[in-house]
Formats: sequence, C-alpha cells, structure tokens
Amino acid sequence: MVLNSKKFDQFGFSAALMRRLRESGHEIPSHIQAACIPPLLAGHDLLAHTDIGTGKTLSFVLPLLATLDLSSRQPQAMVLTPTDETTLHVAEIFQDYAKYLPEFHVLPIYHQSSTIQLRQLSRGTHVTVGTPRRIKYQIESSRLHLDRLKTLVLDEADEMLRVGFVDDIEWIVGQTSARQQTAIFAATLPVELRNLADACLHKPLKVRGTEKSAVAPSIRQRYWQVGNQSKLNALTRLIEVERGFDAALVFVHSKADTLDLAEKLRARGYAAAALDGDTPPALREQVIEQFRKGAIDIVVGTDMACDKLDVTRVTHVISYDIPCDAASHVHRIGYLAHPAQHGTAILLVTAREMGMLHSIERAMQQTIDVLVLPERFR
Repeated sequence: MVLNSKKFDQFGFSAALMRRLRESGHEIPSHIQAACIPPLLAGHDLLAHTDIGTGKTLSFVLPLLATLDLSSRQPQAMVLTPTDETTLHVAEIFQDYAKYLPEFHVLPIYHQSSTIQLRQLSRGTHVTVGTPRRIKYQIESSRLHLDRLKTLVLDEADEMLRVGFVDDIEWIVGQTSARQQTAIFAATLPVELRNLADACLHKPLKVRGTEKSAVAPSIRQRYWQVGNQSKLNALTRLIEVERGFDAALVFVHSKADTLDLAEKLRARGYAAAALDGDTPPALREQVIEQFRKGAIDIVVGTDMACDKLDVTRVTHVISYDIPCDAASHVHRIGYLAHPAQHGTAILLVTAREMGMLHSIERAMQQTIDVLVLPERFR
C-alpha cells in the first residue's frame, strides 16, 4: 500500500488534468510522484533515484502537461529514453493524460517514424520523445529546434548510459540552453551517471524512491496474454476454470468501463455490480454489504472506488486493465491480504502491454507466471 497523505488535487492541476486522473482511478500519488511533482512544477532541476514501475513516468508527465503553453506549437519539453519501446510507452501516457487537452500534441520519434509523422515537427508539437541517437539526428537535420525548449527529461538514464548513449546525451545537452529545467530519472546511480548529473543539473533536488513493492508469498500472481480472444471472453473463461473461486474484484481504468463490464457480466449470468468514484455512498455500502454476504460475486471497480474496501471473501483480484505501475498492482493485491488466506491475482495483458508487465516485475523483483488453462478448457 502507498502510505502518502497528499492527493493529486493538492498540486493545483487544471480541471482537465484532474478529470482524467479521476477517470483513471488516481486519487493519491505514489511516493515518488508526491516527491517529484512539486519541484518539477516549481521549475527545479531534479535527480530521482527510483525503480521502474513505481509511477515514475507520471512523475514528470503530469507536471509537464500542467506547465506547457498549449497556444505555442513549439517543442517545449523533450524526453530521452533508452529504447523505442519506452519511447512509445511514454508518448502513450502523455496522450492518455492529455485526453481533455485537445490542443496538445506529442511526437514519438522511433525506428518506424514515417515521413508523414515527422512532418509534425514542422507543423508544431509540444513534447518530443525518443532515444538520444534518433533525437540527435533530427536536430542535426534541422527538423527539431530547441530554442523554445523549457524542460529536458532523461528517463531511465542509467539504462541509456549502459547501452552507449552517453556521447549522444552530452551532445544534446550541449545544444540546449543552460537556463532550461533538467530532470534525471534512474534506477541506479553509477559513477558515469553521477558525473553527467553534475555536468547538466543546476542545484538539483535529489529524491530517493523508498516504496517497497512486496507481495505476500501466499498470493499467487499470474498473467494471461490476450490475443485474438476478447478480454471479456478471457475473463469469463477464467471465472469458469479457476479453482477456489468465491468472489472477485475486477479492476478497470474508468467509470464508463465499470458500468459497461458489470452489465456485460450480468448478461452472461454472473452476479456482478459496479463501483466507481461517483457511486453514491448509500449505494456503495449496499453493494459492499451484498458482496460480503454472497449476493454479489463480482465487483467491477476503479482503484479509487475500491479504496478501503474490506471484504474477506475475495479470492481473486483480476486486472482487466493492467495497472499503470507496480505500486498500483501491489495496492490491488492488498485486497487479498487477509490473515491465513491464500489468493490469486491475475492480469489480462495485451501484446502492447507486455512492456508494462515487465516493468512491474522489475520493480517488485518478482516474476509473474504465465497462466496456463487446464487442457480441457483450451
């Protein structure tokens, strides 16, 4: 569980950002988010020593979205990443949380970037994301201009140095203004990275991620990669074949998804109900009481809606939508953590989400087993 007294609405975010945060079930920032967001909003340089999968990406995405001048279609922020996969992941998070900022544009620069995509550099973009070598090439080609750049983020900086990007990073830093804000995020701090930080950070605030992402050994964690089979069919198949199934919490990202999925489960004959952040208190208590007594077997909810829910008969936690970080995954599993109780946590993961699954595994330092259905159900 994340022990943190702050809430996202204390950061002064716009109504558009807060609306998206509430939709995605985010109310309380993780430890690293609470530590990083205020100094980044204030314009300070930052050195964050934190694991992948702790909510680190939102630590810089949210303050950048909050401080961009959307009326200016000049690159104002740039995020350097170690791989094309990370580039796309970061760009997707930017786009996701800018859902209600229609003027916003992020451009990922990766190996499959087409001529049509790169035209956006001349038309204007607020944030560019890419590996140092690809970003350097665009700067050298005079397609990407840094004269309006306000913030530079080095994401997974230790990994970028490990794969040999140090010269490219130093070259890019040399093209930027000494007055810009720079933030470095890394899981480890080797000497080479500390030297780089000394060279490009000005009076940085240093943050250390201290969250523990431990899961009780009695909890069995598994994932099922969903291919051609729909998530709904996968979910109902799981419910049919899982041994020891009594009651389940099924997590989705948005209010609309809770209502839609609960309705579809009821149509298939399951006793299911929805909980979201807007559920009236009286109805919430009624649903929880029915869940406790066995009148309802499945509750579909967002992370925020299920906060502080205590129902001891829960045997399964199913992430219909993959959590955004390891802290959220551990928080969900916490609903299984009753004395002497074994439980099962299952994630439904698409091919595009496998990178996020691996990030969660690295942050927890645990491997999540692949789910194998009994032969008669395959």
